[in-house]
Amino acid sequence: MANSTGWFWAACLLLAGSASMAAEPAGGHVPAEVQPEFTIPGTDGRSLQIGLDARLWAIPYLGADAALENGDPANSIGWRARSAKVGLLAHLSPKLQVIAVLDPLAEGDALADLRLRYRWRRSITLGFGTSEVPYLASNLLTANHQKFADHALSTGELAIGERLGVTGEGRYFGGKLGWILGVYNGSESSQSNDGGGLMQAFRLVTQPLGELAARVPGPFRYRLGGGGVYGAGPSVDTLAYSVDLSAEMGGWKLRAEYLRDTRSPQAQPSLPPTSLGEVSREVMLAELSGFVAGRWLEAALRVEEYDDNLNSEDFGDQLIVTGGFNAYCLRGALRTQLNYLHRREQAGTIELDNDSVIFSLATSF
Repeated sequence: MANSTGWFWAACLLLAGSASMAAEPAGGHVPAEVQPEFTIPGTDGRSLQIGLDARLWAIPYLGADAALENGDPANSIGWRARSAKVGLLAHLSPKLQVIAVLDPLAEGDALADLRLRYRWRRSITLGFGTSEVPYLASNLLTANHQKFADHALSTGELAIGERLGVTGEGRYFGGKLGWILGVYNGSESSQSNDGGGLMQAFRLVTQPLGELAARVPGPFRYRLGGGGVYGAGPSVDTLAYSVDLSAEMGGWKLRAEYLRDTRSPQAQPSLPPTSLGEVSREVMLAELSGFVAGRWLEAALRVEEYDDNLNSEDFGDQLIVTGGFNAYCLRGALRTQLNYLHRREQAGTIELDNDSVIFSLATSF
């Protein structure tokens, strides 16, 4: 079924391209992990842009039961090099780009992005390579849109991550309506397809009043989005969907997101199954942030309700609350973030001592 579904998505890309001539100029809905800004000019109109997303953490407080393998920021108090992503964006022609981003501190694959993007029509951009599977909003936020020291723990658990595949992206009416369709390898790797299988994903976004602000919200704007994934991997089938809403005005921003996925082991897997039975997971998330002193000091609050198995009540039923402040310098290129994370297990006989405090120093350009 996965192969036939893949051909269906490919046909959708061709049909979308044939109808795009009357639309506005294109842009991408899967942003690079790094947004390069420094430009090195080349010959024949070519150029190379270089960027960096680096984060250093100080962790002055950590509960006695905190552990990295459970999603906590560290195993002990101290310092941590969280991220050192280096990004390159090569403009080979007005229509052709190559993106490459490496994260040597990442667990598992260090390849965060490796894509060739071709502007096929005025509003259609085709891509081939490794990128984030785009069905949920949280893991598509660029650094300027992230209000906390790290992504939400719950959405990170449900994110697909980086996969190798082909995509088609479209934007219409100055970005007020956009979509992306993708067909990816089924295995959990950003570089290959060990064990076989395919995954299909889509995301649809509308923002009728224009794009959201990069950092400081101005006039009232909002964005509605939704996406889905169906994947037949080497051992597990995945069905997932999400919906999200963002609204902002006068320096304040509200963001809400709902995600759910179901993973089912295959009857005849090509690799050993990672799950012995069907598991459904659910996330409800809300974020509120606002500038409380000029354009440099921002307060932020995030609440996550996460259930890692809807069929059982255990320590995976969690309420996670993160609060803190962000201070921006150098027009936002340098930011300091102070976060307090409170985790409360909703079921079980023992409540873990796994609260933490993170002081993050980060730069993105």
